[in-house]
Amino acid sequence: MDGLANALFGKMEEFEMNPQTIADGIKKLVDMQKGSRPLRYPLDAIVQGTDEEFISAKAKIKRKWAAKYGFDI
Repeated sequence: MDGLANALFGKMEEFEMNPQTIADGIKKLVDMQKGSRPLRYPLDAIVQGTDEEFISAKAKIKRKWAAKYGFDI
């Protein structure tokens, strides 16, 4: 358990994350429109600014696919 805790807290330190980052990420997910929430929302990458573009592109493709096949997302 100590190793797991150290690994998790080590990641938080590495990405300079704090509990507010997690809370803000959860709030952002809750506020997203139905069908636009990503399957995964990696907060460490969000903090680094590396994943927003990927998440947006994936959501756009998902909407396009759903529209083509008549799904309501």
